Amino acid sequence: KNSDLEKVLASAAMDNKTVFITDLNKAWIENDSIFDAFLMSFEYGIDTEWLIEHLVVICFDEAAFEYCSNMSTPLHCYYFEIEGADDLSDDASFMTPNYFEIVWKKIVVLGNVLELGYNFLFT
Repeated sequence: KNSDLEKVLASAAMDNKTVFITDLNKAWIENDSIFDAFLMSFEYGIDTEWLIEHLVVICFDEAAFEYCSNMSTPLHCYYFEIEGADDLSDDASFMTPNYFEIVWKKIVVLGNVLELGYNFLFT
């Protein structure tokens, strides 16, 4: 799995091996969602449009990965799946078991990014 992550990171990284990382699950892929607003911010910000080329979207479920992979703006999408993990496609309320599972997965994948020698800004 790290080889897939490394391919995505290599294709998105700046010359100094820096990427921007965000995460996504099914709960955030509706039209006019906060994720869409986030992507639009690259377009409407001052001299920020080029940064989207360095964005890696960590997807926690198949629906999010499909959505990410089929965006009109090509994105660097990575499906982070752990066998036996709970379904993380639903909205995770603060301090619930799903919330903790998503937080833990974020920590694991960000640790993998560092182990592969990349720098990141997580948003």
